[in-house]
Amino acid sequence: MNAFQNIRFSSFLLSSIFVLFTHLVELNQSFGQENSDITVLSETETSYSGAVLLRNGRDVQLGALTEGRHNDLEDRERYLFWQGDSLFLGVIDTEDNNRLDVVAEFYWFESSLPRNSDFYVIVLKVTAAPSANTDWRIATPASLTDNILFRDIGSVHRVEAAVDRSGDYGAIRWDWSLPFQNYRWEPERVIEVEQEYTAGVHLEGSAMRDLSEGINVQAKGFLDAMTRVSTRYTITLWRWEMLVQAGATDMDWALVALSPEHEQDPAYHEYFLVLQAERNVPVRLDYLQFGTTFRKRVFLLPDDFANISVRLQNIQLTPPQNPCNEGQRLEDDGCVSICPENFEWNEDRCLPICPSGYEIIDGLCTEPCPPEHEREGRDCVRICLPEQINVNNECEILCEDGSISEGGVCQEDICPEGFYLTGSGCEPICAEDEIWNEDTCIPNCASQGMIYDGMVCVCPQGSELDDEVCVEQVMEEMIECTEGQVLRDERCVSICPSQYTWVNGQCILECQMGYMVQNDRCVPQKCPMNTQLIDGVCVSCPANTTLVDGTCLSCNPNVEDCNMGTSDNKGDGCVSSKHSSQSIQYLFILWLVMVPGYLRKQIKLIP
Repeated sequence: MNAFQNIRFSSFLLSSIFVLFTHLVELNQSFGQENSDITVLSETETSYSGAVLLRNGRDVQLGALTEGRHNDLEDRERYLFWQGDSLFLGVIDTEDNNRLDVVAEFYWFESSLPRNSDFYVIVLKVTAAPSANTDWRIATPASLTDNILFRDIGSVHRVEAAVDRSGDYGAIRWDWSLPFQNYRWEPERVIEVEQEYTAGVHLEGSAMRDLSEGINVQAKGFLDAMTRVSTRYTITLWRWEMLVQAGATDMDWALVALSPEHEQDPAYHEYFLVLQAERNVPVRLDYLQFGTTFRKRVFLLPDDFANISVRLQNIQLTPPQNPCNEGQRLEDDGCVSICPENFEWNEDRCLPICPSGYEIIDGLCTEPCPPEHEREGRDCVRICLPEQINVNNECEILCEDGSISEGGVCQEDICPEGFYLTGSGCEPICAEDEIWNEDTCIPNCASQGMIYDGMVCVCPQGSELDDEVCVEQVMEEMIECTEGQVLRDERCVSICPSQYTWVNGQCILECQMGYMVQNDRCVPQKCPMNTQLIDGVCVSCPANTTLVDGTCLSCNPNVEDCNMGTSDNKGDGCVSSKHSSQSIQYLFILWLVMVPGYLRKQIKLIP
């Protein structure tokens, strides 16, 4: 739009718009929801009531994704994909890592009766983010140098939508779209913004509010909490301006930052694009186009600029095949429940289809009352004359105090002292906290929530008295285990065998003192003298044997034990240990004498 290209702003002291956060949380896709006040929204939340989310591939058809208004082809990576029924698209500068990202969702509203039209709302969440830890910034208005060089500085956001000008594929309701007029934010503060579009029978409305100040920035029409799309988010406002050029076939938003103080941060905004089409006729957008400009500060030289853009073509939206929830069907009055057999929809619920003459009471078919009876709730009560009284659904003559009715005639009957006359005769006068029971006065236990056990008031079964009030006991569910199992930690487990104990959910072998666990059995920690632990058992050798490397070796049974100073060398008798020692010494001396001579002789033979 030329109107935006000719805009020039001088330098200001403060900076641009930055979003702190926004969250999409709840989606309600049914008609006739309970009235919900807008104040119940959390600080950052998007809610949908009475709207139907259009489905990917069924209600939403998309064309090609191409470069946008800046015709930027080189070093650009564009993406487009669905996650559920939310559309994600954007473009990334692969050289500098600057990026533009969009989340889009498409909604349908049941038409307002006077217009005979369907309404569609496209919610666009757009952010432009310069590459972190670099000299790239979001674009701010032209400086003096830029003006001297006749530079055309693009906007932080440029969002454009267009439909066919023939009107055959719907029109843009620019008056309900948000934002729908130019506006400027000057104060440097944090505010909470809410945007809302609502549609219902005979009414529509849209509003953009500054919740921090409690004022409407832009508002139009009437808001109905029953049917709406609303979003709430928090932004830091330094100084920025929204420029809007709107029409029935084109919608153009340009977001302009007014100063460079916080230009390193991303710039975020949400847009509501509202379209109208004849009922049950698809609406088609020629394109949705998004663009942004980034500025790179260069010392002592003119700044560098980079434009990135993306364009989504041929977007077709059709009315939902079944806008109602499962178990509902669409009627002239909206979505109604599908009633089971022999039931029908009546105003707000399914009611039974009753035989002729029957009426529905408390949701049930109730037979008519006989003659001379009238309805009291679900019961039929006999209609008595004014001088009569209904007793057990029979009409009896109404007698004055001091007389009773007998055979349809009032008879005087003077009761003795301590009794009073009732319709059934003389009854004793009980104390204030007592009642008459058959033939005596008993405590009025029912007034205390208790029962009478024949002697005193007691609490009903399953409750106990706590501070003179019967309180229901919390009965733990009884768990019965099968044979061979035992209840541990509220579950049935196998009974541990002998010498095992239950520890941390399993049977652990537990040995007595002096034993230890080895190969899943108890073995002695230390064996007695002249014994050795073999295969978990302390082993000692029988007589005439000795333990060698875990084996008992037998001695010569024909040789007696040698006396001190003797030993059995080969099992052939005891010999003197001293004699053996002397023989060894003799052999050693002989070796010392002979070996050197032998070596000298061998050396002489060497040529």
